[in-house]
Amino acid sequence: MTPAPDSLDDALTHAEWVRRLARSLVSDADADDLAQDAWEASLRAEPEAGRGWWAATLRNLAAFRHRSASRRIAREASADPSEAAPSADQVLERLE
Repeated sequence: MTPAPDSLDDALTHAEWVRRLARSLVSDADADDLAQDAWEASLRAEPEAGRGWWAATLRNLAAFRHRSASRRIAREASADPSEAAPSADQVLERLE
């Protein structure tokens, strides 16, 4: 087991690798956000210096994003369109 990085330089040695792995897991449009989420997690978790922690974290975050998106799409598809939000005129009428 390798020790936690002693400095920012130790962590930044993985920066390009983290970006490449993120791009391989999600679309290019989401890769930067995924990499950023991994860096945020690294600030809280004090990761090991090795790439194993980074790879597992990126895979877990990508899976979480996928599940969240799938659930959101399912909720939106099952929503009753007749329950649309009232228009501004309807709200104003109710208030008056």
